[in-house]
Amino acid sequence: MVADRFEEELVVAHLEKGLYYSVRGGIVELLDAMPFDDASRGKLEWIDRCNPDPAEIEQTQKVWEMMLKEELILEYSGQMDRRKPDFMLEKRIPSELLTFGDMQDLLALDIIHEVDDEGWPEQENEESSLPERSGSDEDSA
Repeated sequence: MVADRFEEELVVAHLEKGLYYSVRGGIVELLDAMPFDDASRGKLEWIDRCNPDPAEIEQTQKVWEMMLKEELILEYSGQMDRRKPDFMLEKRIPSELLTFGDMQDLLALDIIHEVDDEGWPEQENEESSLPERSGSDEDSA
């Protein structure tokens, strides 16, 4: 799993599934405060800090549950090193989780470990959509 925040959007790549996700809205503020000792308490602290309206709280909970189902986050009870969240939306927008599979074949490849003397890995029974290797080893020497 790889994730990074770009302004008010969190992009998450689930490398095993080959999917990537766009996460927006108050859920990004909530995720910025992770890890939590207790998810329920973390959500209450988010409500106190960001003052979302009831509809936003409900939508953020739905997105939280979708992220759990997609195994993008895990709930854990126990002692965790806490950090002070520092991200807040400039404008309140509903939480959403969008799933993209258009790069599924590429993300599912283990490019780092599957590259050999022949170059980029080839997908079985299909032409590879990866760029062909240009030049030869002698050219780069």
